[in-house]
Amino acid sequence: MTAKAQKTNAEKLKAITDNIPPEMKAMPNWCVFRTRWNEEKGKKDKYILSPHNGHWAKSTDPSTWADFESAMKYAKDTNCEGLAFALDGKCGITCIDLDKCLDAQGAPKSKISKDILAGIQDHYTEVSTSGNGLHLFFKDVIVGETYNNRAEINGEEEVEVYEKARFMSMTGDIYENRKVLKSCPFEMKTMLRGLLKEKVPNNTPAHAVALTADDSEVLARISRSRRKNEYDRLASGQGVSNDKSRDDFRMAGILVFFSGGNIPQTVRIMRASGINRPDKPDIYYQRTAEKAASTCSQFYGEAKTSKNLQKQVFPSNAREGNYNEGR
Repeated sequence: MTAKAQKTNAEKLKAITDNIPPEMKAMPNWCVFRTRWNEEKGKKDKYILSPHNGHWAKSTDPSTWADFESAMKYAKDTNCEGLAFALDGKCGITCIDLDKCLDAQGAPKSKISKDILAGIQDHYTEVSTSGNGLHLFFKDVIVGETYNNRAEINGEEEVEVYEKARFMSMTGDIYENRKVLKSCPFEMKTMLRGLLKEKVPNNTPAHAVALTADDSEVLARISRSRRKNEYDRLASGQGVSNDKSRDDFRMAGILVFFSGGNIPQTVRIMRASGINRPDKPDIYYQRTAEKAASTCSQFYGEAKTSKNLQKQVFPSNAREGNYNEGR
């Protein structure tokens, strides 16, 4: 197969303008992205930016998003590679992410990817920025709060389903003329839920404090604490050490403390920040947060004095080893 000619950024943006479903264009959920080659990984790192000021965008902060026209203008003016859509759990859009599912000829490689493509007909599907994966979009809710969003098939292929707290980098590179945004067929939804399975209770430490606080309140607690500067460096992706896994562990430790041991919230905030590594699956962040929580002898809600509120009981000399995803 002859390799595809590399498109200019202007050509990539035109494909997005021409092919993104109008229902998605009408939503104010848009940001832009740039990429930079990472020699260590052997692939590009992706940076999601706000069209308002070029600063880091957050998938849980609508103030960092813009309408489609504004995002596109910013992308053109600053020569960005593409636009990203923020799935927020409210827009009613779900994305199935089939990573590395295409062979060199652009055909699905495995039975599961073939089955999924066969079951969705003309539903909106585009080739991902890597060129070897697919993003399938639906005007529907598939996982909600009931099902896991990731499944590993025969230890070889992953199926991920995203509905909230996630940016999807858009290409407009339509796959097999599938252009229509509509609901997921009942049979396909049933099959996917069977693969993903229902969630099981999280392994939150028994001494964790039951707190009800949204993400902004947790971040506000951190901003009032002595951990603010460290957290800001971690959340921006700058890091505080030369070891990314250690940085992940430290950020998870700060978040589990100030969230009262809330593992899902810790994972969600990490995924939405600059420390997020797209190549790491959710289970990696889940286990990192659980291990960080297990080292906390006290959580935010247990502190009784203003002095305690300023000091996280999180051992700075705790072993922060490389907690990989076990794959």
